[in-house]
Amino acid sequence: MRSNERERRTTELGEEIRCAKCGEFWPIDPEFYFINKGEPHSWCKACYRADPKVVAKADRWKDKQRRGAPPEPVHIDRRIFGFLYGQRELVNPPSQENING
Repeated sequence: MRSNERERRTTELGEEIRCAKCGEFWPIDPEFYFINKGEPHSWCKACYRADPKVVAKADRWKDKQRRGAPPEPVHIDRRIFGFLYGQRELVNPPSQENING
């Protein structure tokens, strides 16, 4: 059975853990590791940000931000604009009172 505990050591900088990707020891600090629920991520921030999947995800997000949000869909009332869909006349033509206000 594999242990969840990673190799740790104590230095003048405080407690350090080994990055599972690069094998370097780094202080347990938000500067070096992403912290989730009080526990550091298994990879240091440098390894995490260099991962091809993370880079691709960041690029997709940046492209989406550059393009902006997609336009809202246009709602066409088929009762009034039915002729656009092959009807020859209006299904419920508006009354003159509604048109003139």
